[in-house]
Amino acid sequence: APVALSLTERYHYEDGGPGMTPGSRRLNFAAVDKDPLLPEGELLVDERTGRILEERSSRTDLPGTVKSERRVLTYGEPAPGLWRVMKIETFERWMTSNGVTQVQRNLTYGDFRINDPEFEARRQSARSSDGTMLKQTLEGLRYFNLKQDGQRYVEQKPKTSGRALAGILLVDPGLQMPVMPLGGLVYFDFNAFGKGIQLNAITAIVFNQVQMSVPRLPGGFDLSASFRTLLLPSTERPVKNGKLQDRDGVARQFGYLSTTVGHDLGLGFRLEGSGRFEYDRFSEAREEKYRTPNYTLPPSGLSREWRGDVSWQARGFQLRSYLSTGHRPEGSYGTPAELQQVPDEGDFRRWGGAMAYDHRMTGNWWLHGELGVAGGRGFDRFTSMGLGGEGGVAGIRAGSIAADRMQWAKAGVVLPTGGNFRLTMTLDHARARSVDDQQTYRFTGLGVAGDLPGFWWFTAVRVNLGGGLQSDVPGVRTVNGFVALLRVF
Repeated sequence: APVALSLTERYHYEDGGPGMTPGSRRLNFAAVDKDPLLPEGELLVDERTGRILEERSSRTDLPGTVKSERRVLTYGEPAPGLWRVMKIETFERWMTSNGVTQVQRNLTYGDFRINDPEFEARRQSARSSDGTMLKQTLEGLRYFNLKQDGQRYVEQKPKTSGRALAGILLVDPGLQMPVMPLGGLVYFDFNAFGKGIQLNAITAIVFNQVQMSVPRLPGGFDLSASFRTLLLPSTERPVKNGKLQDRDGVARQFGYLSTTVGHDLGLGFRLEGSGRFEYDRFSEAREEKYRTPNYTLPPSGLSREWRGDVSWQARGFQLRSYLSTGHRPEGSYGTPAELQQVPDEGDFRRWGGAMAYDHRMTGNWWLHGELGVAGGRGFDRFTSMGLGGEGGVAGIRAGSIAADRMQWAKAGVVLPTGGNFRLTMTLDHARARSVDDQQTYRFTGLGVAGDLPGFWWFTAVRVNLGGGLQSDVPGVRTVNGFVALLRVF
């Protein structure tokens, strides 16, 4: 964007009239050739000096990982005669393997030292340290890597892929071993095949996951896909009359493939259409004490679900609504005395919506708030709204209740990051109406997730754990999640 009133031929300028502050004037600018990489927006200019006081700009329909960007640049005079950017506030929407995520950045410049005699010594000290450095080049920022002889060089082709060995502790009370040690291999690539495709994969034999996103397709569309399998049977038990039963236990193994095609509409609005194909294999509970004699298992097989989403993201706010329809295998399950049919001949429907807001506090603390509602029909204990997905509650057993209506609230805090430290704490609460008795039950849990500095041979420690705080259903509060020790190479 233009940063001086000498102006450039790549932009078209228009007088926007007087500014909000006395003695200022607004100047609108837009790219002449409509290049999506060039921003458009507004300058607030001091009429007496010609200095830019503030610049507001936006870019949409970007061709890469960043889908759109809005930013505000505030100018000031930190020293006599030095007029420069003092603060940058940016709101970006990134295409990731988990969908589109809003990224907020706030840069504040201070403690300026003009012609400091210690500058050369301080720069040399930084270059000789083992810290990560970036250097501005004509092609943009590049890593300024340290060589063995103590000199640094510009990495011409940034490394976009990597691998890691992982030692994982999987915590799930529904498994035969509530705490399961696993070993796995992680692979990631932010520019797969040289096409800007993002790829993340993890394999631990009994648990496997692959996520991929293609940020740019013809027509301005994008694509994301996710594949996951869990080969360890996890026992699910029904809840009746507000109590977790010690009978009618059924073990489930699953694998699913989900694909989503999205399109940005501008101004933060977005449409998505997705398809999900899941294969469930049901078997007798591994724990003999939860088995019921002559219990007919639900039909194993392939379920299909089609979903449409409408969302909006801007300046920390997020709104989303969705509607889906699906079909699963027909059949019956239960004891001979209480044999039940799969509802609606296997057809089911889901709907829901949520709104959220992220707010930056002083000291780089972030607060997150979220409210949501979801519902549907054609549900039973094996296909329903659960506490393990959207609106899930940390520390509550997955499959603890089969619900056809849910309302939830989340409050989170992101601790200031630094080095290899990133930690988020969330307080979750949900109200769920049971399919079995149409009674509403409440659940509350505390979640902790993030990255911690590594130790010994490991590069980093990744945690995602939840602890149940309150439940109207006895026996479903627990500790669940995982701890992964990563060695990146």
